[in-house]
Amino acid sequence: MRRGEIVTGIDVRPVISEAQKQALQAEGKSERDVPSLGRSQKAAKLAVYETAASRVFNNSPIMIIPAMVLYHIQEKQAWYKRLMARQWVQSRPKVAMLVPIGLNLGLITIVSFAALPLALAVFPQQQEISADDLEPEFHGKGGDRGKVWFNRGL
Repeated sequence: MRRGEIVTGIDVRPVISEAQKQALQAEGKSERDVPSLGRSQKAAKLAVYETAASRVFNNSPIMIIPAMVLYHIQEKQAWYKRLMARQWVQSRPKVAMLVPIGLNLGLITIVSFAALPLALAVFPQQQEISADDLEPEFHGKGGDRGKVWFNRGL
C-alpha cells in the first residue's frame, strides 16, 4: 500500500532550534514551512516499517485478549453458566448463540478502544533521525544537533 513512498522517498526537513521555532511562530509559520532537504528512501523505509509494526501492536491485543476473557467467562464464571442453563435460553437456540457473540463483540470493542491509542503512541508521528544515518546527500545537512525530521504517517 505504501510501496510508492519507499520507491520515491519521503520529505525530510532539518530540525530547528527553539529560537528558530519562535521566530517562525512570530511570522505565523510552523516547522512544516521549513523547506525540505529532499526525499529520503531510508526515512521512508523506517516510516513504513514502524507503521507496520504499530499496526501489529494494535491488532495483537484485539486477537488475544477477547478470546482469553471469553474462555474464562464461559468456563469459570458461575453467573454465565447459570444464565446459559436457564430454560428460556435453552429453549431459544438463537439466544444461546447470540449471548457469546454479544460478549465477544463487546470485548473486542473495549480492547479496540484501549489498544488503538497505545499502538499509535509506540512510534511518534513526526520522527527525528540523524542526517548522517540517511543517504549521503543528507550528510552534514541536519539542523539542530545534526538531525532531520520526517512525518511517519499513520
